[in-house]
Amino acid sequence: MPDLLEDLYAKAKNIWVPAWFERFSSPDRGFYERLDNDNNPIDMPRRLLTQCRQIMVYSFALKDNPNLDAYKEKLDDTFNFVREVYHNPNTGGSIFSINSENQPEDTKYDLYGHAFIMLACAAYYNATKNPEALDTVS
Repeated sequence: MPDLLEDLYAKAKNIWVPAWFERFSSPDRGFYERLDNDNNPIDMPRRLLTQCRQIMVYSFALKDNPNLDAYKEKLDDTFNFVREVYHNPNTGGSIFSINSENQPEDTKYDLYGHAFIMLACAAYYNATKNPEALDTVS
């Protein structure tokens, strides 16, 4: 069993995570919600939860290998993107999803999504030491 786990970890680190990063990274900002069978992005609302999960995955990868400059750049931008586009400064919360024009799609608050903000900020801080991550969750 340990060999199987080591093999899965190696595949995730060296094959799957880099492929996901390449395919899910939006050239604009953030990450795509979903891809079709040809790895093209599907035009659909992008959830806060998805952005946070992507921040977490690539933060762990960056922590594992600090020389991944593309990950660092994308993480910094996506972290700021989440704070700028999803966050509601009037309430301190964040909206559920945005549309393809980065405008609010579903403005409800989702406790599960907010939990992922905390997880994403912790992973992002652990990888980058950006103090804004700590301010975001306080």
